[in-house]
Amino acid sequence: MTKPNKKGAQFLGDLDRQYQSAYVQYQAHLEEQERQRLESERQARVEATRKRVIEKARAQGYSVKEITKEGKIQLVLRRSI
Repeated sequence: MTKPNKKGAQFLGDLDRQYQSAYVQYQAHLEEQERQRLESERQARVEATRKRVIEKARAQGYSVKEITKEGKIQLVLRRSI
């Protein structure tokens, strides 16, 4: 019969714990990158929509005033008669 190698088993156990820890950190990093990418895309869509609305309003003869409330954009349109 062979005698179990405690040092080898301990090494493999330590290695597995370190790998699992590194993998969890890597997954968290990937999730953060994805969240930042989605937020960047959202901001680009908001900016494109804002520009499109302002251009359309000005083309129709409105003056545009932009107000930001609680992180939301509010456009006030006025037409002089």
